[in-house]
Amino acid sequence: MKLFIKILFFVIAIFFTNISEAKLVGQENTFRAVLNAANGNYVSGPAFAALIGALKDAQISDVSLNHWSNADGSSPKPSRSHKNGEVGDFRPLRLDKSGKPVLTTDSQFDISRNESLINSLTKFGWTSFLSEKNPSTGYITPGTTHYSGYTDKKTGKWIPVRHNNHFHVQKFKPNLIPYTP
Repeated sequence: MKLFIKILFFVIAIFFTNISEAKLVGQENTFRAVLNAANGNYVSGPAFAALIGALKDAQISDVSLNHWSNADGSSPKPSRSHKNGEVGDFRPLRLDKSGKPVLTTDSQFDISRNESLINSLTKFGWTSFLSEKNPSTGYITPGTTHYSGYTDKKTGKWIPVRHNNHFHVQKFKPNLIPYTP
């Protein structure tokens, strides 16, 4: 119950104030979520609860949420799919656990922890993840799909959309169980 109350205050601190960083410290748990409050990033309640569950499951405390929905649930430009607080971007995890930017091709890219994060996010409801293959090794984080762009339907032109510096998480379908006291 104490951890639940701390998580509740953590959620309130992030989403109902103008801070860009919040930290939740429990007896065994420390989570640090970095959001860009300047652009009104929004993560829905169920998605945020699933995120906390996935971070606990994977024992990860240094995640950076880069680009989610606008506060009204719309997708911020240039993205088109970041809607309803359930679709967004995570910075890949680094070996040094600093939360700083890292490419999937960098030596600081933490293969093991990134695989663990994707597995845990899957357990908690996300069903699709976009990333990029390492062109040198062919490695792509298991559970992710290579995505580097799309063909514009109107112009027929290739629009490059890089996913070598973030994981795009989408298709959130949590198994919600209603609470009945």
